Amino acid sequence: MQKFDAVVVGGGPGGYECAIRLSQNGLKTALVEKAELGGTCLNEGCVPTKSLLYCAKQYAAAKHGSDYGVSVSNVSFDHAKVVERKDKVVKTLVSGVSATMKSHGIKVYMAGAKVQGCGANGVIEVYAGDELLACDRLVVASGSVAAVPPIPGLRENLGDFVMTNREVLELTQIPERFAVIGGGVGCAIALPSAKAFKEAGAEVTVIVGFRSKDIVILEEEFRAVADNLILMTDDGSYGRHGLVTQPLQELLENGEAFDEVLAKWVGGRMREADEDKYREEFVVGENKVF
Repeated sequence: MQKFDAVVVGGGPGGYECAIRLSQNGLKTALVEKAELGGTCLNEGCVPTKSLLYCAKQYAAAKHGSDYGVSVSNVSFDHAKVVERKDKVVKTLVSGVSATMKSHGIKVYMAGAKVQGCGANGVIEVYAGDELLACDRLVVASGSVAAVPPIPGLRENLGDFVMTNREVLELTQIPERFAVIGGGVGCAIALPSAKAFKEAGAEVTVIVGFRSKDIVILEEEFRAVADNLILMTDDGSYGRHGLVTQPLQELLENGEAFDEVLAKWVGGRMREADEDKYREEFVVGENKVF
């Protein structure tokens, strides 16, 4: 059993930055990550979507180059190559995070974490895969997962034509008709994806809650991204601005409505782990869970 001053669960920006600070303050630190260093932001969120958007903007600039005195013929968009470039960008940045962990002397375990509890000697015990670790302080920075809204027709088709941010980033072809459900935190992921697809030729529909603070603040930006903007009222129907009056359920059940649907709840994300459980069960004596 390896003993550390601190163990950080989660290798996203919150986790690895915390691990760096702990190490800089003289604590022997381990970090446990079950997927990839960099977390959602780097691997399945902000960074890869901005890579897609950048490529789409280059395509748009080439198509309209004559407006600026630059003539380009036979302009085409190869989304498979765009995804390949996105993957290279992500791989480079993940390698950078890994090198930073090594330079700070942080031991990284690429495995799932399970908090065992407190041992007889009072230290917190955490499994990193099959390996048992002991620590005086435990930091839970396990991040979040996409929250799919409880709308009939979504969960039933998840993995088919309904996707979260994870699946949409793996598409190798641009859908002809693309719908995004939700704003909130999801704006950082969903809307750049929508804009990238629109630039590449897709017809984009954005469906967002009538009471979302984002639509109040960013309505012009939403309209710039979307060919169609649909605002959901409290009863689940649509009607503001007179765009759509049928329930979303009927819209989703219509197989001709959209080719792909990116489902992002108004809040966008939900916790990966239940930190209240950690606090209730595993804080004993002077040992701390953060």
